[in-house]
Amino acid sequence: MAFLIVALLPLLARGDTAPSPTLKARLAQDDECSARSDDCALEALQRRTGTTQSADALLQEISTALGSDDGLLVRVGAPYDGPPSNSGVSASALRRDLPLALYVFKKRADVMGQILQPGKVGVRCAYPFDGNSNTRQDDEGHRDKCGKTKPMVASEAGIKMSGSCSFSSAEEFAQAYFNKPQNTDFSTSGWWELDSASCHFQNVPDAIAAQKALLKLSRSLPPDTTSAEWLRNASRVGFALTAFNEVITAPFGNSEVAALFWAHAGPFRDPVANDTSACSLADFLSKARDLGKDTYPIVEIAGAALERPFPGCDTKTEDPPSSVPGIYATNPTCLQSFLGEWEETLQGGGYSPAKHFRTLGADQQQTNWPWIIVLCKTGL
Repeated sequence: MAFLIVALLPLLARGDTAPSPTLKARLAQDDECSARSDDCALEALQRRTGTTQSADALLQEISTALGSDDGLLVRVGAPYDGPPSNSGVSASALRRDLPLALYVFKKRADVMGQILQPGKVGVRCAYPFDGNSNTRQDDEGHRDKCGKTKPMVASEAGIKMSGSCSFSSAEEFAQAYFNKPQNTDFSTSGWWELDSASCHFQNVPDAIAAQKALLKLSRSLPPDTTSAEWLRNASRVGFALTAFNEVITAPFGNSEVAALFWAHAGPFRDPVANDTSACSLADFLSKARDLGKDTYPIVEIAGAALERPFPGCDTKTEDPPSSVPGIYATNPTCLQSFLGEWEETLQGGGYSPAKHFRTLGADQQQTNWPWIIVLCKTGL
């Protein structure tokens, strides 16, 4: 059983837990900023968090990257000590014109990870959606996250479509993969094997363009497909649509990490008892502090999509005799709802970084310990 004790240092000093009128005014400042006004967004963050110059610079760097062609690369997972394997690492590219989604396999209350230094980490390849890269290999059968899908993992048609993309436009990719290919190896009804069949692009901007094109197309029904059939095909976890993309980076080390992040759905908030990633992050920071090691700035990402394929789909295991076993959405409106909200945000210029990114506290020079102290203990 896990429990969290959250202590807010500024509030403890006053002996109360309610936000002051001034704090409420600062929080409201976010809503006064236009989606395109990065300067206003940064000023709101500075007033709200009281960040130092280095933290302000980090937030500005994040905002700039979110508006760039290549986006902001983030990696979900625990911090590591040392470089990853030579095969590279799976990350995702965040951009203001994309859904703010992070890698999960099932619905999560929160996740933690690393924000990579913009422009400092090389890219080997990029998939518009989850590329199931752990099941890919090169022509000699060696593991290669930018290779073709292994035999037995996908259908013959899916394996042929995997590998390097050769489309002349994002729309051509979307048409080629719209509910295709269908794997009918084990069932006449088949299923959409987008993830394993997906080809990879050589750069992030092309992959993002393809991601956006297929997401937009997915609001319509594929030919000769009912709404119920499309919901099952599009939402099957591990095979079909995801709100996040997958970018395979070149090997990188700790010096290429700009910050650690803690992400969750909903608005900015303090950790609660079921936030297991907040607990893990606090444990990492505590051990680093005890060893006298410098850590990284901590960034909170609010309003993140942490459910497959989209928030609100309420996926569940289903195995009736007449269908293909799997995990599918049970909410029939989740595809249209999520994609419709995303397109509305897109028409407004994308989301405002100030409403989704903030530092958890000012740098404290020696340890960068955040202003939220989280004490975690596991037992019973």
